[in-house]
Amino acid sequence: MQPSPAQQTFIDHINTLCNIQLPTEKCGGVSDANIIASQGVATLDEWGPYGDGDHTVHERASKKSFQERIKLVSEIFEHFLEGKI
Repeated sequence: MQPSPAQQTFIDHINTLCNIQLPTEKCGGVSDANIIASQGVATLDEWGPYGDGDHTVHERASKKSFQERIKLVSEIFEHFLEGKI
C-alpha cells in the first residue's frame, strides 16, 4: 500500500481527535487493505498487537499492546459513531 495525501490527512485527523501520534512505517507483505487502498480509499492497516516474528513458529505479541490497541481502536470507532471522522 502506497502512502497518499488522503491517507496522511486521515492520520492527521485521528491524531488530533485522539491526542496521539500514530506511528507510520513501510513494511512488506500482503494485506486486504492493499485492495481498498488501490482504489484511492484512505486506508490504515496494522491495527494488531505489537510483536515480531510475524507468521513464523517464533511469532510473539506483547500482552500490553493488546490492551493499548483495543483502547485506541475503540476510541476511533467512537469518533466515527459521533460523526467526527
